[in-house]
Amino acid sequence: MQKEYSDLILKVDSFVEEKMKVFEGKIKCKPGCYTCCVGGLTITKLEADAILEFLETNNIKLPLESNHKNLCKNLDKDGRCLIYQVRPIVCRSHGVPLDYKEGAFKVRTVCPKNFQNEKISDLSLTDVLNMDTVNVLLGMLNKHIYGTIERVPLEDLGRNV
Repeated sequence: MQKEYSDLILKVDSFVEEKMKVFEGKIKCKPGCYTCCVGGLTITKLEADAILEFLETNNIKLPLESNHKNLCKNLDKDGRCLIYQVRPIVCRSHGVPLDYKEGAFKVRTVCPKNFQNEKISDLSLTDVLNMDTVNVLLGMLNKHIYGTIERVPLEDLGRNV
């Protein structure tokens, strides 16, 4: 795994960890919660290679089918992530408030279990993870290493599909 990618992961993890403390009681995410673990996500080749390396190194075989309808195939029957240690950045950001652009519109969102009855639109920019910035950095790393910003389906990794 590339050092620059590891550094980016550490920054995202540090931000999320800090905000989990700042918003304790408002963020309900905890081990075993998988509300945000939707199927159909794509990730960069850089993230995919890190996951594949982890699976091979640890001799882990992922299930071919999901244990949970319409959710990520990387969840075990109890809803725990089988690739948690190397989960992609999109998964690492679950729980905290996120900003991103969708077309011409700026979107601010958070898991529906979190910040209930509160206006996340009032949060400071420093309390919200800007996913556009994160994705640009991730894309630049991927382009630097692989020459492309190729994305692959997360649910196909490590499976004979």
